Amino acid sequence: MPPLDPEEIRLYRGAEDLPPQLWDDLARRPPELAAQAVDGRWEGGRFSVALLGCEYLLDPVARRVWPVSDPERPVGFQTAMVLVTALANSQGVPPSGRMVTPPELPGGRFFFTGPHAVPSDEIARRFGDDPQGLLAAARRLGGEPWEGVAPVAVKLPGLPVLPLYVLLWGREDDQPPRAVLGLDDRACFHLALDGIWALLNVLVRRLGEG
Repeated sequence: MPPLDPEEIRLYRGAEDLPPQLWDDLARRPPELAAQAVDGRWEGGRFSVALLGCEYLLDPVARRVWPVSDPERPVGFQTAMVLVTALANSQGVPPSGRMVTPPELPGGRFFFTGPHAVPSDEIARRFGDDPQGLLAAARRLGGEPWEGVAPVAVKLPGLPVLPLYVLLWGREDDQPPRAVLGLDDRACFHLALDGIWALLNVLVRRLGEG
């Protein structure tokens, strides 16, 4: 079964489709604490949080999310979900700097399968014949080269408190390209597994936009 993308489902296209419960969870938390936990800001009744090199504003009363650089640009369901749930639930634990793959997280081996499979194959298809293109796309999102075990590896600021990693082995002779998506091993202190899966989908989509 191919990975499921909620934004391909008609009911889950944009930020306006978020379940009210997610906003309710955020409303129960002191806003200053919520902003501090994700290294964001609370000012003027709005949150400001960075995600993959883009600054977003969230209005918890109007229940609206928008990018600072383009307030009229629609925000996808998964982007909004990651931002709202991280603000509502992050424990503010700093990253350890140790990369793991999603299945290595607690409960990840059972969650990241079938429709929730990690979308690493999309990276291999997009950049397998253009590894330098991955570096350029990562830099556009605020990322940088990372000394990993792969020929091409990048580290990106998923959230300020949650680094993401992409490792790529390009096509060689009869060997097909291969990619691995990784994240800091403290990711579960900020997002549940479904939020982590959404964040990885956002990462793959944003890398492919350039």
